[in-house]
Amino acid sequence: MRKFLLKNDDILNILYENNILVVKSNISQFCTKFTKFEKIIYSKKDEKYFITTYNFDKKTKFEVLTSKDEYKKALKISPVINKQSYKFSIEGSDFILQDYKDFAILEFDNKESNFNLPTIFENIDMKEIIDDKFYDDLFFYKKSYLKLDSKKTIQAIKNLPFLELVFPDDIDAYEAFLILINQFNFQYLSTFEKYTLTKNNDFLYDLRQKTIEISSLLNEFKDIIDNEIFTNLQNLLKQNLDNIDEIYKFKSLIDYFKTISYSKKTINSLEFVLKNQNEFFGFKKDLNYEVFLEDFNGFYKKDSKILKEFIARKIRFNLVLVQKKFNKLSSESLNSEFFEFKIFIDSLKSLLESFYLVFDIKIIKKIYKEVLKLSFDLDDLYDKNSWCEIINLYDKGENKAFLKEQKDEISVFMFELRSKLIDEKSKFIDEARRSSKVLKVYYKKEIYEKSKQNH
Repeated sequence: MRKFLLKNDDILNILYENNILVVKSNISQFCTKFTKFEKIIYSKKDEKYFITTYNFDKKTKFEVLTSKDEYKKALKISPVINKQSYKFSIEGSDFILQDYKDFAILEFDNKESNFNLPTIFENIDMKEIIDDKFYDDLFFYKKSYLKLDSKKTIQAIKNLPFLELVFPDDIDAYEAFLILINQFNFQYLSTFEKYTLTKNNDFLYDLRQKTIEISSLLNEFKDIIDNEIFTNLQNLLKQNLDNIDEIYKFKSLIDYFKTISYSKKTINSLEFVLKNQNEFFGFKKDLNYEVFLEDFNGFYKKDSKILKEFIARKIRFNLVLVQKKFNKLSSESLNSEFFEFKIFIDSLKSLLESFYLVFDIKIIKKIYKEVLKLSFDLDDLYDKNSWCEIINLYDKGENKAFLKEQKDEISVFMFELRSKLIDEKSKFIDEARRSSKVLKVYYKKEIYEKSKQNH
């Protein structure tokens, strides 16, 4: 079977103009297994369902019918690939055109090197595919046939900072990171403006979260970023985060006391302390940060990595780490152990939030939702613990009894949050293991390719 890559499906117009009979089918496919020994593909062809097994050792292909229910229940380790298949004949030769929307593939069963394509195709721009790896890549990687323009993308998200981005799989990881760090910066500035105008504590919380996301993402990409710029930026972010966190602790505790009767004196005392805090959360003016945001030439790039392989490895590494940390937590664990766990959840959340759409698989979306739930509860636990620390500093004089009572109430909330987190442990670890198994495929493919070549 010979195969040719086409930029589009313009060939269909030629077929119709020449009154050539074309039989069309709608096909959906996804991969459920990919090892050095075999690959299993589930397909829906019009209203029929199939399972195709490729044995690399025996070099065989075996296809059987299956049911709609089995098709729906199958565990996907790749996105669903949709295409339209067109069968036709010209001059006694059978052809199949596979239309993948962004590009097309022309197939025909003739291995003669001197075979000439029909003359009606002579003006079609096409390139012969000589490696089956191309087809494997279809299941695991969305290829960037159009070059991503970083400057134009960054300009677009400057006006729409909360636009959800879906990156091409095979771009350089540094390029994706640079776009993301700019987007996070625009989101931060937009939120900072809202907070400045309203002094709403929800926006302050968002500022804290965005700073954590930037720091976490920077840390995950440190392998491909210049060491000096990485250290400078992390120090800058830490200083900014400490400042925001200190202000947020007081403001959120004041908001809590506003819901409690007889707390006016305590609120006045906390607001007096808050007035002396330095409420400066801007790091945009820092020269290192400014230069880094505009590093389109990759001056600060230390290494090149293909995005999807790089991200799959990073997410899986963090999933394994989070499982180990979570497994050690119990009802007897100290709060500090929960907060150490929170650091790893924050890193995983930042990666998934930025890149879960790259994989387009339900199981990855599901683990992302589970991480979000854990992150929210851990934030809540962290904040309530901070409230208790502040109360410990001010539980003196006439407010002592009142503050002790409130601390006891907050401690009950913390106990409930800890119990809730522990109850989620078993379910989360199961989901994390399933996701980890799927992600491993994306950066083990090069090993599988070499194994296939040796068989």
